[in-house]
Amino acid sequence: MRSYSPRQERRALAKFTTQQRLLVVAPGLDLQLLEIVDPYSLLDRMVEQEAQNKRVERYPYWAELWPTSFGLAHWFCRTGGVAHRHRVSYLEWRNPVGAPGSCMVASDVVYEKQNHPYLRRLLRDLLEPGGTFYLGDPGRPLAAPFIGDLQRLGYDHRAEQCTFDWQGRSTTIDIHILQKP
Repeated sequence: MRSYSPRQERRALAKFTTQQRLLVVAPGLDLQLLEIVDPYSLLDRMVEQEAQNKRVERYPYWAELWPTSFGLAHWFCRTGGVAHRHRVSYLEWRNPVGAPGSCMVASDVVYEKQNHPYLRRLLRDLLEPGGTFYLGDPGRPLAAPFIGDLQRLGYDHRAEQCTFDWQGRSTTIDIHILQKP
């Protein structure tokens, strides 16, 4: 499988107004993230396109920084996880590209059952046998059937919880650790 080039990533991101955001994950570890400045204006634009009968995806969930992603990063800092050996890349679930790897991380992605087949295919194609899939989830009801599907495919599963501060509130998420057979 091929990877997206830096040029392709820049071209995809150039469609949106973005800004850098600094998040302190743990003492001595700051994350600098690129985020959409106003995801709601993006939504308005998509609704307008839909009214003109142009093909439009549903709400652009990817355009907003969700607390679960921050909590998952916090959990990795506490546990050692993949902190020093990682690569971040643009990924489209429905058309995944890239080389298979021994570890995949996803956060708050099992919110719609219609996406589960795409996620399972992504894991089938891009997670090496014996590889680990870390899934952060805020306790959504659809997480259980997705994890059950993976267990029926032979994945080992264990779960932990992580509590962290998000915008002045204590927040708890589930961390699912799944190992591919």
